[in-house]
Amino acid sequence: MALGYVIALVLIGAGSVLFVVGLLMVHQEARERARNLKTFLKTGVVPVTMAPVANTLKASSRQSAEILHLNVPRTPEADAAHALRRAYYGSHVRSAAA
Repeated sequence: MALGYVIALVLIGAGSVLFVVGLLMVHQEARERARNLKTFLKTGVVPVTMAPVANTLKASSRQSAEILHLNVPRTPEADAAHALRRAYYGSHVRSAAA
C-alpha cells in the first residue's frame, strides 16, 4: 500500500473515533440535563453540576487595546474625531462589561 493511503486510513480512523467520542459526550450531556430537569421539577431547586471536563485551549482574555497617537494635530476636526472615537469605543467597553 502506498504511504498516502495509509495516512488517509489513519486520518479516517481517527476522525471516526473522535466522532464516536463526541456522540457519547452529547448523549451523556442529554442524560445529565434530563436528570437535572427531573430534580428541578420534583424539588423546585436547580441542581448545581460541574461542566464536562474537556481539554480546551485557554481563551485569551479580552483586554482593551491602547491606541497610541503620536504627533496628533490639534485642530477642531481632530479633537472632534478623537471625542467620537472615545465615545464609540467607551460604549463598547461598557456594554461588554455589563
